[in-house]
Amino acid sequence: MIGGDLSKSNNIIISSNFFGYVTKGKILNRTGARINDDIWITGNLGESSIGLAIRQKKIKLNEIAQKYFVTKYLFPKHCFIGNKINNLATAAIDISDGLNTDLNRILAASNVGAQVHIDLLPLSTELIAYCGIIDNARQAAITGGDDYCEGLYNYTGTSNSHCQCN
Repeated sequence: MIGGDLSKSNNIIISSNFFGYVTKGKILNRTGARINDDIWITGNLGESSIGLAIRQKKIKLNEIAQKYFVTKYLFPKHCFIGNKINNLATAAIDISDGLNTDLNRILAASNVGAQVHIDLLPLSTELIAYCGIIDNARQAAITGGDDYCEGLYNYTGTSNSHCQCN
């Protein structure tokens, strides 16, 4: 994936870049989404943004919940799904600025629209417990951001293939 790195800190920040090779014709970008594509999301969304809010002292939770969400923010689990979906997906983006923003980036670049079934969004029981009601958890998942290790993929076809992060 290709993305940006915007940081604010009073401390030194070290950033890394990694380079590699992609087989010709196999790179996934934002411009390949098509009408009637499915939209796939890896992992639970919204948790990392709660962790960031805790670190910024905007919210305070009990110690167990606080540790859970801050860990999601500081130490996200990487989903190594790229090779599994490379032959299936038509477009891709990391969900760093929230599902709403990043999905709209794919839609604008591909010149298509989308109908999202928010009742199908993956939500953790921890996020639902923190938010109190499912609609608030869905809102957090849609707008939260900072889900750097989660991805959004568009898929066209009739295959019943399923991809999972392990």
